[in-house]
Amino acid sequence: MARESRRSASLAQPTDINALIDRLTELATDGRRFPIGGRIMIDEQDFFDTLDQIRLALPTEIQQARRVVQDRQKVILEAQAEAERIVSVAREKANYMMSDRGLMAEAKARGDDHIRQSREQMRRSMSEFEAYALKVLERLETTLRTELDDIEQVKELIRQPRARLDP
Repeated sequence: MARESRRSASLAQPTDINALIDRLTELATDGRRFPIGGRIMIDEQDFFDTLDQIRLALPTEIQQARRVVQDRQKVILEAQAEAERIVSVAREKANYMMSDRGLMAEAKARGDDHIRQSREQMRRSMSEFEAYALKVLERLETTLRTELDDIEQVKELIRQPRARLDP
């Protein structure tokens, strides 16, 4: 009767399968050895209790392993579906790009980009040209003003009476 109560108590608690296998190893290691024949005597009740616990723990371990495998398969299937979707989108884009409409659209987009870049370059060049032209005109203006001043001085000299010229 004590055997049965111990057995039912041990059956109520399934534990980690590795711990139970370690317990069997411990039973074998701690068992009494016979000098001849390489045999070991172990506590029969402990041995059968541990086996019963392994039987209880195995379905749980197997269920967990199945769940892990199912989850893994689900992730793999989702990844494969995503990869197929990506490949499909890439194929569609490649087909579109290779079609007449796709080539025309791509050529137009590139042409528009070149026109935009050319206009921008022209604006920058015009701004640089205008700045240069303004500097040149300002220098010309300064030079002309100096020359006009010189011309005015010569004209003033010509207008002065000749008396100054006679000794």
